[in-house]
Amino acid sequence: MEDIFKDIEVTDEQQAILDKAMELLKPYDKEETTNCMCYFTDKDGHEFSSEYDCCSDEKCIEKAKKEIRRNHGNRTIIEENITDTSSDHESFDRCCICYCYFNEYLTWIHQEFSHHEEYSVTADDLKSSNTAFELRGIYYSLYWSCDHQISQYSKHQYHLGNEKPLNDALDRQKDLINRVVKHASLVIGILSK
Repeated sequence: MEDIFKDIEVTDEQQAILDKAMELLKPYDKEETTNCMCYFTDKDGHEFSSEYDCCSDEKCIEKAKKEIRRNHGNRTIIEENITDTSSDHESFDRCCICYCYFNEYLTWIHQEFSHHEEYSVTADDLKSSNTAFELRGIYYSLYWSCDHQISQYSKHQYHLGNEKPLNDALDRQKDLINRVVKHASLVIGILSK
């Protein structure tokens, strides 16, 4: 594959900033994670809203089922579906009962990062356990994030002589990396005091 299609990687200096920010956030991260979750379907296999998704703890499952019955009728037949949570994620999802996280890392970081970039900017914000957990996950996930992979479309257009989609993709990659590293620098500046 041509070097032009190589995904942009963080520099050693940028990685050092991300590592330092993750280290400073670690003491504030008190969150629990689970490696599986339970979602619910009715007798016909139709899934209930993800607002009822919970961890695989029996107490959480029973409480979630009670909530479904309260909202959908006491005679509702509910099927439990346990699934592994190690697949792709573009958001941090939590158990509706105990609030433990289903995932520690993200495949796509842009959506979650945009929220933290705007709202996680003070010492109080950054010392919040869930904010520390999520920012650590975002910074760590930047390395493999699908947000900055070169699409087949961009490669195809480049081979046809249209360099604009590839250049736009490279610019978006660079912008996302710079924004994440800038935020990590903010974290270092605030938490190093």
